[in-house]
Amino acid sequence: MLASTAQRFNDHFREWFKLLVEEETIDVEINPDDFQPIAKVNGYESPASDMSGGEKSALALAYRLALDKVIVEKYPDVKTRDLIILDEPTDGFSSEQTNRMQAVFQRLGMAQMIIISHERTLDSFVSDIFTFTKKNHKTTIKKE
Repeated sequence: MLASTAQRFNDHFREWFKLLVEEETIDVEINPDDFQPIAKVNGYESPASDMSGGEKSALALAYRLALDKVIVEKYPDVKTRDLIILDEPTDGFSSEQTNRMQAVFQRLGMAQMIIISHERTLDSFVSDIFTFTKKNHKTTIKKE
């Protein structure tokens, strides 16, 4: 069971990463024994610490999206299967990577997504925008 779960996870992980990073020389996979991510550059294992900020963010986001997919597939009774919350998913992304987020959102196919971001480019991909402002220890919320 662990081996089949690892394979499904790995498939999703690689798919999400490739959607976010279109660099042909970089690939990712997981170690099936401990689910640790492995980055490969030109076919050779490379430490994740050598990746750019956007590549590291893409690695982390792809890992989380793959985890979500595997959980939903394995446990169809999960009540939050049509909800995803992403906190600063584009941190460190280039403008090109940020623009790819629209394809990610569409592929997710969620009924509801809550995205916390300072990235104004994402505004064109969403239906409702709320701005939170904190002043004198009081937070106000405004729907744009």
